[in-house]
Amino acid sequence: MGDSESIDEYSEKLTIIGNKLRGLGNTVDDIQVVKKLLRSTSAKFLQITSTIEEFSDLKMKSVDEIIGSLKAHIERLQGFREKDETFFSLMQNGRNERMQNPQRKKGRIKEVLEEAADGVVEDGEAVGEVTGIEEMKESRKLKRRDLTKVKLNVSVPPPNNIIVENSWFLDTGASNHMSGERRVFRELDTFVVGKVRFGDNSVIDICGRGIVLFKCKTDEHLILSQVYYIPKLKSNIISLGQLDETENKIVIENSVMKIYDRARSLIIMVTRQSNRLYVAKLKLADQDETLLVFKKFKISVKVEKGKKIKSFRTDRGGEFVSTVFKDYCENEGIKRLLTAPFSPQQNGVVERRNRTVVEMARCMLKSKEMPAKFWGEAIKTAVYILNRSPTKGVANGTPYQAMFEKIPKVHHFKIFGCLADRSVKTIMLGYEDGTKAYRLLDP
Repeated sequence: MGDSESIDEYSEKLTIIGNKLRGLGNTVDDIQVVKKLLRSTSAKFLQITSTIEEFSDLKMKSVDEIIGSLKAHIERLQGFREKDETFFSLMQNGRNERMQNPQRKKGRIKEVLEEAADGVVEDGEAVGEVTGIEEMKESRKLKRRDLTKVKLNVSVPPPNNIIVENSWFLDTGASNHMSGERRVFRELDTFVVGKVRFGDNSVIDICGRGIVLFKCKTDEHLILSQVYYIPKLKSNIISLGQLDETENKIVIENSVMKIYDRARSLIIMVTRQSNRLYVAKLKLADQDETLLVFKKFKISVKVEKGKKIKSFRTDRGGEFVSTVFKDYCENEGIKRLLTAPFSPQQNGVVERRNRTVVEMARCMLKSKEMPAKFWGEAIKTAVYILNRSPTKGVANGTPYQAMFEKIPKVHHFKIFGCLADRSVKTIMLGYEDGTKAYRLLDP
């Protein structure tokens, strides 16, 4: 699909091709047309097509439904662009008027407001009479400060002076989740590239897309997926539109925003700030956990195998290049092997294995219609099963067999998410380490 080609034109082209193939005696199902349509659209549909493929059952989707979703996506983007153009047109008109009339009379409320707000008129706000040079200057400063912060809602990066560590702006004007900080990503696919256009028509590069992992007060983990990595961005942004597309529920009432996941469990609650922004202070999953897990693994290798780890190959993720991790490896005599920046292919074995684990966990959750809060349980179970399954990396064996030199037992395997109803009805989530017991959920 070309960048200048419309959805209607492209869908009509696919329909004609499909009819010709059917006329030649070939079988062309709707699912084939749907997949072709999703995977051959231009880059501007990347976010919506990825969401449909990940969270929808394509077998239940018709071609007309997919076309409708793509059209709705384009209309929404056009609506945002028109608002942005109107906003900046108002600003420019205000500046031009002041340049032409530098000696404006003071004392009239309308003139003071127009000068203080730089051409932006605020509806529904009662402002008292402003008199005196000093009062007018103070009013101008306050208005300009408010105006600078409001720019975030029209997809313009906020200024540097409002960046707060682990703060995420909940934005209705952003089309995608975005972050300019590499350290927040738990996983990052640097092969996903593109460009983002802001309200002032500036364009900056997308250098990857990944997953951000948050830690709740209950020690559970929440996942924010499909997050773009944009190094030049000066803030972290959560797109409410993207959350809504993934069946999350967003409620704003009495100056409080509440966000619920697909299971309608409350995951975020934020009070509106004085500048009319909703900013969530979210805690990232502790990356020091990586060092703790590595220490445990090192000890287990030494105790169980009587061997020492000599080298350790990783990417340049924040958890691996931290000073604490570096100092520990130096003190233990472990040689560090780091991949070149933006070159995940240099660590291809791990990257492919990670993808296998993630896709396996996603399939298990989706097949049993379980909420994302059980992501950690699904990942742990996927790793448990893969370690006891044959792989090309171990000739005629399994990773468990290579580590412990004995054949693993698999007779106790159960289907993830199945019901255990001998006594109290529970849901099977995985296998408990160190015991012959299962991890069960009592709903």
